Amino acid sequence: MKLFVDDIRDPPDATWIVTRTSAEALAVLQSGAQDDELSLDHDVGGEDTSRPIVLWLAEHGG
Repeated sequence: MKLFVDDIRDPPDATWIVTRTSAEALAVLQSGAQDDELSLDHDVGGEDTSRPIVLWLAEHGG
């Protein structure tokens, strides 16, 4: 799986799963999907950042 997290931009091609918030990205990761590649926008919009995603990955061996 290739996970793309960005509130504005689109992925380079249609092979990416697109999420627009850190909560959406975490839902995908928590579903058990195996991540092969990640594209994380730091400032996902407003107060949201990719930090919760990185912390979850660190805690769960991602």
